[in-house]
Amino acid sequence: LLLYIDVYKSTEIPGYEHTFVLDAIRSKNAELLELCIHDHVMSAGNGVMTFLEQRQKMRVVNSN
Repeated sequence: LLLYIDVYKSTEIPGYEHTFVLDAIRSKNAELLELCIHDHVMSAGNGVMTFLEQRQKMRVVNSN
């Protein structure tokens, strides 16, 4: 995660996901909020994994 922050200078892509989470909080719908938080966390995790996989591929290419 620190490498990701160092490269992109941010912990996240600005945008829409937090709007959905805030809307779910305002709706007072616990099931909707749980779904939004789950999707948000999974999306962030997938983004970090994709970043790490791309960095690994770049290392392999650059080492040849």
